This record gives sequence, structure tokens and C-alpha cells, in this order.
Amino acid sequence: PWDQAVHYQETVMEVAYYSGTSHATGRSAHTSTLVTPGGAKVEISDFFADFKTWLPLITEAIGRAQTPKVWEAVQQGRKASFGPFQLDATGITYKRKGTLPWPAVETIDVHGGVVVVRQYGRRKAWAHTKVKTVPNLLVFLTVALNLCSG
Repeated sequence: PWDQAVHYQETVMEVAYYSGTSHATGRSAHTSTLVTPGGAKVEISDFFADFKTWLPLITEAIGRAQTPKVWEAVQQGRKASFGPFQLDATGITYKRKGTLPWPAVETIDVHGGVVVVRQYGRRKAWAHTKVKTVPNLLVFLTVALNLCSG
């Protein structure tokens, strides 16, 4: 079942605002949504017992099952879709920006619950989207970073 499962993640950080400035409190809440091949959704939050132990195991199981297949598909010239992003052998496509060729990609990172794609020579992010919109984030990052490094 891991080779067809879809996993969405969301982490919300608590921020306190005081006198016009914001400060992270150090508290966060995490929610994951697993979608089965049949379309059933299961929402898992950090209120579940041993959440921090077994959630990475789920993420890793999906990554081990799907990454080789996605990698092979991309190497054969097909596109792999991850929410607002598509990956192929030539570059990364973002729904609002078009395609950025791999040699022009400086970094693909996750900061503050946002996936950020940076282009060489630009200060502003080329593309950014909330982590919760990118299914199977580990698969996406593994394939994208391997394509980016070349």
C-alpha cells in the first residue's frame, strides 16, 4: 500500500505578537493526512501516542516505496506531479511561473512550513508554497534535489 499512498504534512508554529514584533513561542502542532489508493483519508495529529516515533516511519516507508519509481519515470522523460510542482529531467515547473531549468536552480528548501525554490542570481524566491500542498514531500525533495545536483 505504501507505493500508492499519498501523505500531506502540516506543521503550525505558535507565534506571539507583542508591541509590533512577533516571537516564536517554541510550541507547534503537526497534522498529517494519509490518503489511501481508494481515496479514504486518515488525519493523524501529534495528539496520537508515540506520534514522533511512528510518523517518520510512515514517511520513510512511502519514500522507499515511491522514490525509485518516480526517479525512473523522470529519467524516462515523464513528468512527476507534486501538488503545484512538476518535476522532469529538464527542470522544475511551478503552476504560476512556468519551468525553471535544473542548472538555474540554486536551492530547494523547506523553511517555516514553506517549500522554497531559489533561482541563481535572484534574492527573491522563484517559487514558494505551503508544505501542506506538496504530497509525499520526502519523495519530492529526494527526486528534486537529485535532479538539481545533477
